Amino acid sequence: MTASRGIRNNNPLNIRRTDIAWKGKVAGTDPEFETFQAPEWGIRAGVRNLQSYQEQHDLNTLRGIIARWAPPAENDTGAYLDAVSTWSGIAKDEYLDLSNYETTLAVVRAMCRMENGRAPADAESWYPLDTWEKGLRLAGLSPSKPLAQSRTMKGTTVAGGAASIAGTALLAQMLGLSPEIVAFLPDALDGLTAQQFAWLMIGISVAGNLYAAWARKDDKTEGRL
Repeated sequence: MTASRGIRNNNPLNIRRTDIAWKGKVAGTDPEFETFQAPEWGIRAGVRNLQSYQEQHDLNTLRGIIARWAPPAENDTGAYLDAVSTWSGIAKDEYLDLSNYETTLAVVRAMCRMENGRAPADAESWYPLDTWEKGLRLAGLSPSKPLAQSRTMKGTTVAGGAASIAGTALLAQMLGLSPEIVAFLPDALDGLTAQQFAWLMIGISVAGNLYAAWARKDDKTEGRL
């Protein structure tokens, strides 16, 4: 089976060619749509484009976003909106926060399906979940951490040693640490109480959000969006 245009271009949301210096963009041969060096860069560009709809045009619902993304002059906007709402599980006029990982993931995967058709039976929305996660992380979004929430709510009942063991994988995932550094984490966390561990998670989350906000602003300033 021949892959659809957006999949061939590593551009699953079919962003049209412009002079925007998207990160990961390559020359390509498609005269109408952008081409990216890997699908995660195309996912990142799609997410950044949608975020710009919120930040610059105050579009905060699927209805508003889809009307701009797939205008009636070029698309059956109503059918597009119906499909994305159904597949994402998000109501058409529900408020959207595209700084939220889970919300954004649901939207872009549904839009990818609309743009490229149903994925083959052995594929997960055309790409495996880790590819989607890479793309969203490149756009500054990270999945929520149920373990961190659990630490905050139940920290007083968890021993510090247990927190350090369970927290090792979480910290490694959040910070993208190398295996060599991960090996030292259990000893480093042994001295933390559960409450201290919860505050550490909160601090990392806040720092990550601040960095993501700065990165979006810097990308716009430098023309990388």
